[in-house]
Amino acid sequence: MLPESVAAPVEPGQKAGVLEYTLNGSPLGQVDIVTDGTVREAGYMDYLKKLINAWQL
Repeated sequence: MLPESVAAPVEPGQKAGVLEYTLNGSPLGQVDIVTDGTVREAGYMDYLKKLINAWQL
């Protein structure tokens, strides 16, 4: 089970969801899904750059 999105900031090793194994509807086990890298929270300049890039298209 994964959420639609994960709020920033995201740190490596942060739990993002759970993978459940089943066979014919019977649960076999589960494992945590963890993040691999860092994602910082977007700031004002990030949005400004995105807006400028959109106008250049």
